[in-house]
Amino acid sequence: TVLIGEIFESGRGRVISKKYIEENAGEYPVYSSQTQNSGEFGRIKTYDFDGEYITWTTDGANAGTVFYRSGRFNCTNVCGTLKLRKEWKTKAVLQYIAPVLNKIAPKYVVKVGNPKLMNKEMERIQIPLPPLEVQQKIVAEIEGYQTVIDGARAVVENYRPHIVIDPEWPLVPLREICSLGGTITKDVDLMLPYFGADSIEPDTGKLLKMETAQDQRVSGPVYEFAGERLLYSKIRPYLNKLTVVELRGYCSSDMYPLSPNRSKVQTTYLATYMLSAAFNESIRGYYERANIPKINRPQLFETKIPLPPLGTQQAIVAEIESEQSLVNANRELLERFEKKIQETIGRVWGEAEVVGRISSA
Repeated sequence: TVLIGEIFESGRGRVISKKYIEENAGEYPVYSSQTQNSGEFGRIKTYDFDGEYITWTTDGANAGTVFYRSGRFNCTNVCGTLKLRKEWKTKAVLQYIAPVLNKIAPKYVVKVGNPKLMNKEMERIQIPLPPLEVQQKIVAEIEGYQTVIDGARAVVENYRPHIVIDPEWPLVPLREICSLGGTITKDVDLMLPYFGADSIEPDTGKLLKMETAQDQRVSGPVYEFAGERLLYSKIRPYLNKLTVVELRGYCSSDMYPLSPNRSKVQTTYLATYMLSAAFNESIRGYYERANIPKINRPQLFETKIPLPPLGTQQAIVAEIESEQSLVNANRELLERFEKKIQETIGRVWGEAEVVGRISSA
């Protein structure tokens, strides 16, 4: 095992604001604390770092998150940087160290107040450093898994069900195929599920969480419903929040619990169309000039939906469900191969513990 401070020179980024990025837009990435896009915050004309580095988030909710960087780039002041000392360049592989360090660094985050992992704490961390050829083998193994993960993630993140609309299909108001399937109440059973807008992922229809009314500290008024419902958020419709549930529970009064008429419309067909860009465009005029963007019930129920025969809807739904099963398989693949990476890194720590015990003996 080696100390991070022994093999690396540590540094830090500088203050780079959104305004600065806008005024100095260019080709070189600026990395910050966010984890999306590997932490890329924007791009500017100049660069502060050139070569291979490890960076980590020093402050905030993502403190201790570690990345491997290469090329020319910049870091904001919530990023620490590690550059190999010259004498270690032939002994260490950064693509090996980054995931290993990412596993252990969060344990060193000081969580009093704003979470922090500053340079001095980072330098005191010890990691296992096997011979160079072993590091290279581990990197090759991880990169192989990562290739599969990247492909699976691209499928999961980019798939959206799509309905090709036939112009011959009749257009019918939503009120003819759907009704409001809930009643407003203040009498809340705290053990039943409750859904708010924050329960739903935008654009995808994915349910992010299911908590009880007690968990959400709900007191009403809320909509109470029972059975299959399409929950549609009427506030900020451009966020496109909609999901399908089948149970007894509650939803925010800022949502509509819609009950599709199954003799006329397939629930999955309706939900898929209401999540589409075409539907969102058709209701844009109702909310884009409002102080608080929302769509009221009469506006929503007068919105027209293309409605093919039930047989056609069933065929469309079958195709969507087939596609979603493939997406779910990719999601499972992603989880399995992420676990394989963790197991590979875990083997390194296991071996290091064995070596440590032998050395102590």
